[in-house]
Amino acid sequence: MEVIKIPDHDRIQILQEHRPEHFEVPPGKSDKYTSIEILMFPGRSLDTKRRLYETMVRNPGTLSIEPLDIMVILLEPPLENWGVVGKAAFDIDLGFKIDLYV
Repeated sequence: MEVIKIPDHDRIQILQEHRPEHFEVPPGKSDKYTSIEILMFPGRSLDTKRRLYETMVRNPGTLSIEPLDIMVILLEPPLENWGVVGKAAFDIDLGFKIDLYV
């Protein structure tokens, strides 16, 4: 949140844990391998995304996950593909800036 500036009131987290036999881990990765997908509005710069990746590897919380075991995937559908309160996201005032490029 600190890097990509998602407002605290506008985040949703879905955590899925899979039994080892239901999660194929890439070769060379440990049993703590973690795949993180972030679905967000487009608008962050490449430098911001780089800072996000670095921060997530540096601060994996209390899970003690090694950087080699963390994969981050950003999904940025265009605003016309987001329906918010029955309208396309680009047609409403979301209450925060989305074309950040910070």
